[in-house]
This record gives sequence, structure tokens and C-alpha cells, in this order.
Amino acid sequence: MSNAQALQCVRVRLTINLHPSRGTDALEGVRDQLSALLLRWNEGLQGVPLTFSEERIINSMAAIHSYFPFIQLEASASMLVFRPRLDMQLCGTVIRVGADYLGLHILGIFNAAIGREQIRDDLRYRPQEDKWQSRTESIHSISEGAQILFTVTGMQTDGGISSCSTCS
Repeated sequence: MSNAQALQCVRVRLTINLHPSRGTDALEGVRDQLSALLLRWNEGLQGVPLTFSEERIINSMAAIHSYFPFIQLEASASMLVFRPRLDMQLCGTVIRVGADYLGLHILGIFNAAIGREQIRDDLRYRPQEDKWQSRTESIHSISEGAQILFTVTGMQTDGGISSCSTCS
């Protein structure tokens, strides 16, 4: 089971404002700014950047703002972005089992939740075993550590932190 369809490599171009103390190594300052974007929802990228590479300063002549003392330059980088879309099927690892939900991790980083109303009708919660088990096929159950396929029904972001709404 793969989540590759939710990962995209994109080339981005950014305007970076560097503090003058970073002027001696502007590329390192660009890396710091790019690092600050990682693992937080980015509206412009419509996803969550996971890594960056091939970072470059595009212009060799940086501008200094007339109203505040920052060096403005253009930079580019390749970024791997997690971009789940509505109705996309993803795979998650169950990390929590409750009477009214399943908690999942996607790629070991992102949270997702499947509420009771989204869990298939033939599954019932068994509290003594902390799992959801099929009523028709007793061999079929969902417990911590299980990998399950689910469909993305929504995305929420709060303070740059994102999570998926799902259905099983």
C-alpha cells in the first residue's frame, strides 16, 4: 500500500528577506528560511513541505529595503510536498483505537481520524480486546499497528498543523 500519489516534487521560487547578519552566507540564510516552512501547511503550495533540495539564489544582486534593513533576494528550491486531495485513497497505520474512532498516522507524520459514523457497519468495537472486529468474518479486525486504506473526506489546518478527515 502506497501513499505516493499524495507526494509531489515541485520547484518553487521564493522571495526571501534575510537579516543583514546572514549577508556573509546568504545561501545558509535561504536554507534556514526553507527549513522554517517544513512540516507546516503552506497555502501557496497547497500542502505540507517535507524536504527541500537543490536550493539556489537566483539573483546575484540583492535589494535592501528602504523601510527596514533586510536583504531581499530571489531563491528557488525543489520541495517534496504532501498534498492529499479529497476522495484520494491513502494508507494509514492505526495508532489509537477507541469506541467511537480510529486514529491513524500517514507516512509516520500526519494524523488522520476515522469517526464511528465512517467505520463500516459490519465492524463493531470490542473494548476488552481494544479492536474493531468484523461481525461476519471474525478473522478481520482492526487494532493498533494495522495498516488500513481510507478515503480523504477533508483537511483541517490550525496554526499550520494539518490533519485529515477520513472515511474507511
